Amino acid sequence: MKKLTAILTSAFMLTASVPFAPVNYAVAADTTATDTEVTTETYTITLSDSGITTTAGADIATVSNNVITITQPAIFEVSGEMSEGQIVVNVDKTAYPDGVVELDLLGVNLKNTSDSPIYVASIGDECQIVAKKGYENTISDGTSYTNADGKMGAIYSCDDLKIKGSGTLTVNGNCEDGIVSKNDLKIYNGTVIVNAVDDAIRGKDSVTIGNADDTSFDKLNVTVKSTSGDGIKSTETDTTTGKGYITVNGGTVDITAYSDGFHASQLLNINGGDINIETTCPANSSSGGNMGGGGFPGGGGSTSTSTDTSAKGLKAGCTDDTTSTTIEGTINIAGGNITINSTDDSVHATDINISGGNIQASSGDDGVHADDVLTITDGIINITKSYEGLEAYDIEIKGGNIHVVSSDDGFNAAGGNDSSGNSNSGGWNPGGGWGGSSSTGTLNISGGYMYVRAEGDGLDSNGNLTISGGTVIVCGPTRGGNGIFDKGDGNYTLTFSGGTVFGIGTSDMMETPTTSNGKYTSSTNMSLQAGTLIFAKDGNNVVSVLTVPSDMNMTGAVQFYSDRASSNIQISSGGTYDGYLNSDGYGDGSTEEPIVTTVTSTTSTTTQTTTTTVTSATVTSGENTKPTRPSQTTATTSATNTPATSTTTATSTNPISGVKGDANGDSFVDIADVVAIASYVGDSKTNVLSDEAILCADVHNTGNGITADDALMIQQFIANIITEL
Repeated sequence: MKKLTAILTSAFMLTASVPFAPVNYAVAADTTATDTEVTTETYTITLSDSGITTTAGADIATVSNNVITITQPAIFEVSGEMSEGQIVVNVDKTAYPDGVVELDLLGVNLKNTSDSPIYVASIGDECQIVAKKGYENTISDGTSYTNADGKMGAIYSCDDLKIKGSGTLTVNGNCEDGIVSKNDLKIYNGTVIVNAVDDAIRGKDSVTIGNADDTSFDKLNVTVKSTSGDGIKSTETDTTTGKGYITVNGGTVDITAYSDGFHASQLLNINGGDINIETTCPANSSSGGNMGGGGFPGGGGSTSTSTDTSAKGLKAGCTDDTTSTTIEGTINIAGGNITINSTDDSVHATDINISGGNIQASSGDDGVHADDVLTITDGIINITKSYEGLEAYDIEIKGGNIHVVSSDDGFNAAGGNDSSGNSNSGGWNPGGGWGGSSSTGTLNISGGYMYVRAEGDGLDSNGNLTISGGTVIVCGPTRGGNGIFDKGDGNYTLTFSGGTVFGIGTSDMMETPTTSNGKYTSSTNMSLQAGTLIFAKDGNNVVSVLTVPSDMNMTGAVQFYSDRASSNIQISSGGTYDGYLNSDGYGDGSTEEPIVTTVTSTTSTTTQTTTTTVTSATVTSGENTKPTRPSQTTATTSATNTPATSTTTATSTNPISGVKGDANGDSFVDIADVVAIASYVGDSKTNVLSDEAILCADVHNTGNGITADDALMIQQFIANIITEL
């Protein structure tokens, strides 16, 4: 199905970490001699409400009407507080083509209500603002003014600007923007806090966070908040300049923005860092379709909470305001831990390349959307809420660990002819999407591990859909009008030629694949009850086993293919399994751990014994630790259609009787618990949790009720990022 609009609520989580080899997409490191060869001449600037004083001579800097104007390269140690003052850098670039002015801030509090408190009019190389270690500094402008460039910004530079140091710099852009450079803007270290009405940080040519040559970024922390604009932005639209980019090499970056979190006009590179993004523009909702219900997040209607204002997490590409030309954008993600909670697409560009990193996204619209090509070769992508999980004209998946929860299609390669149609007028086009039914989209999967819980088509291509490798698990949809797999209508093909494919859901619109190099089987009348084990066996050997998710209860279809099978595959429901299951409830039939294992044993000072079951369990665990995974010889997993029960004895003072983190009452902490929390946060009246489940699920700031933070913390626990709840 194509885009419909309405409301989904937010909840986000983390999943297991998979090693990756980041590709460095960073621009060339800053190696200019001026970084180490700044003039050794050092002067002082002292600010006070009675005026500005300096030790520099009149040939270096002049003071007039509470404004100090620096006219030669030098280092200035700046201190003091002043309500209506200004520091201006205006160095002749002809006389000093490599000139650098360094402003060392030592406890500065500078305000100006009628101009930019720090204004760089001209500098040959760059102006460096250094927040010195142990000092807190604040720069604030007023609510209504224009500076000499006819613009607004608390720190405003017409030339290159670099911010560094080990201290703290807080910038309050009360009129419009916080920190602005009309050329290149670099933030290399220090604690930088920017609050702005419009864009918090903007470099027209570029913004670079973290020096690519640095090996440690523990002293780089950037926190931005925009109440009506973007968080961090580049704006150059001339495609011949090689500009208009944003690069993040490391550090901690926290963004709360009304509009886009990161918005690069042409290129956004994420090579590392811990990045947290929240966009706050309220969604404009309109309902469409008849999805939802069944305990699925957003139950009651298939919905998209897209906004009129672009409020994406990561975005590249724009429209030239002067010519109305669409500027194509590319996002490259090679590393970093990225958490996004966005009311619009979480990741959006013309082309997107993901080769590493850990992306955790909760989206009001699409999780990852590329107008042209989405290529995934490695990394972790965990989309806990979305309208459509991965969407692009062409999707190429060659590796990675991908989890998707979507109210419509899990993966959607759009274009061409598709019987599900496009009921959302203009649904493809916000942000420069494709259009026209004469095009074709392709979905190719050749590697990786992916788990999809969808209520539209599980995997949808409006052209060919080909799986030649990897492990592909699709759960859903549970209602008609969609299929587990959906190729384009006409002469397009659904092809399985390698890997393992396990799909369960409605038998409506079931597509039969063309297969080679393996064995395929299907059933259209299989009992798919929550917690039941579905087996695919090659003779007496288990090829794969899948646990039906906790929000699926139906009679439906099973489709299975594997290139590991040598004879006809038999599908069965229920029974016991002596083997390993990962946190998705999937096992590959071996005595070794499956391809992606997120459930591992934890250590505790309390002796632990665990019998793993799907419908009944006895768990003894230490305080705030998950049940230990059973060994090959002791694990017993059974599946029936009886309700799950559990008893827990814990050597702790916690007043709950269940397992911390177990929101669905099955005595285990896994992805199903996060889905249960997401459902509850989205609509607590429809998706009711028992009092005991609420106590178990409340793991973040215990006592403040269930929020998206509880889901996040549980997934960190599952991923072994944290070891206790």
